[in-house]
Amino acid sequence: MASTAALTGRADRWGYRPATLQTVATVLFVAVAVSALGVASTRPPLVRAIFAVPATVLLLTVCLKSPRTSIMALIAWLATFGTIRRLLLPSGGASGSDPLLLVSPVVVGLLVVAATRNGAFKNLTTLTRNVLVLSAVILLAALNPLQGGLAVGAGGLLFVLVPVLWFWIGRGLVDDGLLRRILQIVSYLAVGAAVYGLIQVSWGFPRWDERWIEAKGYASLYVGQSVRPFASFSSSSEYVGLLAIGVVIWVLRLRGSTRRLPAVAALTILSWALVVASVRGALVVVPVAVGMTLAASRGFGFGRTALAGLGALLVLGVAVSFFDGARVSSALISRQISGLADPFDPDKSTLPLHIEALVNGLGEGVRNPVGNGLGVITIAAERFGVGASLSTDVDPSNVAVAMGIPGLLAYGAVVFVALRAAFGRARRRLDPLALAVLGVALVTLFQWLSGGNYATAPLPWLLLGWLDRPRVTAPDEPAPLAA
Repeated sequence: MASTAALTGRADRWGYRPATLQTVATVLFVAVAVSALGVASTRPPLVRAIFAVPATVLLLTVCLKSPRTSIMALIAWLATFGTIRRLLLPSGGASGSDPLLLVSPVVVGLLVVAATRNGAFKNLTTLTRNVLVLSAVILLAALNPLQGGLAVGAGGLLFVLVPVLWFWIGRGLVDDGLLRRILQIVSYLAVGAAVYGLIQVSWGFPRWDERWIEAKGYASLYVGQSVRPFASFSSSSEYVGLLAIGVVIWVLRLRGSTRRLPAVAALTILSWALVVASVRGALVVVPVAVGMTLAASRGFGFGRTALAGLGALLVLGVAVSFFDGARVSSALISRQISGLADPFDPDKSTLPLHIEALVNGLGEGVRNPVGNGLGVITIAAERFGVGASLSTDVDPSNVAVAMGIPGLLAYGAVVFVALRAAFGRARRRLDPLALAVLGVALVTLFQWLSGGNYATAPLPWLLLGWLDRPRVTAPDEPAPLAA
């Protein structure tokens, strides 16, 4: 029987050495990036296109040399993607398609090839088969003529299918050691994002962020006269998503470490950043996900684990009851308190609107069982002139709108099997890595296909791929996440 090292060792070998190409790509990237500054003064719309080419080449050559290294590099790229786009935003605002959006999908495609060579599609499991079925439904939905054309469907693939492809990357390339490093990197990126977001709230937005707000700001970004922080991301929801993932990881690092101070400091920063981000959904989901993950770490069954999540929610409700949102000077914090204190009041909370959107989206799937096409729930609908996006902000109703009944069944099967597998392994082995997979899956639940959240949507798929990967030998003794 082959050893684990023998299986995973092929992941970084392509049969040749691209070191020279990587050096050339690095020099080209730096040269073109500097040149783009000069071009910006003469032909601003070309800046992003000029920057996208060397960025793609550089990441591809890193991938050719070491696919595992390029996974971490790509995660870092996606976590800073929003700031990169804003720094390259022309003074009059960008128009048309953004070539920078193609950088990540191209690299993901090459990583899937590397994962395939390393056995990502071997030893198929129930979860693997369900992901394949969901992927097939997504591809068929991209061909649906009701969405207005193939360009809309292709845009939909960019936002919906690409996150799913990270499952195969996790299954073929990510072993225990690499997953531990990925979780550490994500936890540090989350703290960095929290600091950036707190700076935006406390001292104001840098000029490049102000220009983006003026040119591309959307309605939900504003809370009265205040603007929600978004740090280095393309939206406040993506920013909050990474903060939530960071909280889960740091809680597990605190649980398994003898060095408590760094984890406590990180959790303090992340928690306060979540409060002032003024996105109430995250403040509800995070304690529930943390409570359920910690319950699973004690070996509790599903019933007791669900009660732990409910208990965490009740604790949040009691804590909120001690504050009066009307007396808080910060509009961002006042909104949090008022909405959480009375979630069903449409004057104080958007929960009724979200419930209505969910119900309407599911109803649309019943009325049109084949769906309206993949692109209608993404910005591709607006970008290619076929109407406003029909996104409902959560996966189940989005899938129903875009892919109809087949998509809803396929998505539901993936979620059920994935959560059952994550919970089962975390509870059986009390493995910190499996607990992290469960926690991230829970805290991002129903946002797995939100491809506009460039940095966060791929993470649950990557971790679930690791969870489902073929194991040729008995797994090593679980090791704690280093603090």
